[in-house]
Amino acid sequence: LAGYYTDWLWFGETGYQQVFLTSLSTRVGLGAAVGLGVFVLLFGNFRLALRHFEEPYIVLGLSPADGTPIVLQRRGVSRLVGLASALAALAAGVLGSSRWILWLQYRHATPFGDRDPIFGQDVAFYVFQLPWFGFVRDLLLGAFLLALAGSTLIYLLPGRAAGGAGGPFAALRVARRHLSLLTAAVLLLLAAGTWLDGFGLLVSPAGIIQGATYADVTARLPALRLLGVAAAVGAVMAATQAFTRHRWLAAGGFLLYAATWAGGLIFVTAFQRLVVTPNEQVKESPYIAYNIAATRKAFALNNVEERELSGEA
Repeated sequence: LAGYYTDWLWFGETGYQQVFLTSLSTRVGLGAAVGLGVFVLLFGNFRLALRHFEEPYIVLGLSPADGTPIVLQRRGVSRLVGLASALAALAAGVLGSSRWILWLQYRHATPFGDRDPIFGQDVAFYVFQLPWFGFVRDLLLGAFLLALAGSTLIYLLPGRAAGGAGGPFAALRVARRHLSLLTAAVLLLLAAGTWLDGFGLLVSPAGIIQGATYADVTARLPALRLLGVAAAVGAVMAATQAFTRHRWLAAGGFLLYAATWAGGLIFVTAFQRLVVTPNEQVKESPYIAYNIAATRKAFALNNVEERELSGEA
């Protein structure tokens, strides 16, 4: 509080108190919104799993010390779920609060008036909007993975869905439907991530230049598009499992995504070594030219007036 009060006084003396208020209110508002959203997502899914927790208690086993049973009551599980959701929401809120500048840049994005030569997007998209989209994607993916892991753990508690001749979740249709839909959501977010990663190639420093290279545009971008299709197909498979008797479609969707990712990685690596590296100067020349042109624009070097000096003066 002393630090914030000192900043308040300093910004007031310099006449920029409104700037301080904007940053402070954005941090608080964004952190609260992110934290509340993550809490609702996690706690809602965990409570949905607990709704079908019919037994008042479950026996986890016998104590190795005196042989007394270790009992876990439903009320205790419910409190633990609420605490876990609150802690995860607090961490997400702090993370969201630290990304306040990304939100303001996205909200007040201004076009540059120049478009990139690959996708035709205004350069402002890569500076102001793409970082925010990437943060939202990562946040949602992490939240849904936590919801999937926590819900699975609740359903797998002894005495619940693990029994039955058909294996885990065979006896509990609600569990299979719930977890299948969460899996579909995760795969959809992965599909959206491949779309963002395609644009991210233009700002990546991985190649010989800053931005997209010949291998990125010719091999890595199609591989990302194919990976997105595989993730979308996997999401459909998982959603189909939620409303049918098929039990391994969700796992098949994840395997399809993983196999496509591994195949794409092998293809891009082989393409770089076998096609690009033997003739790299010719292949990369257009993209080096793009990089030089963008650099000259960024530093206003394209407005330099050129004239010859005779050297006689």
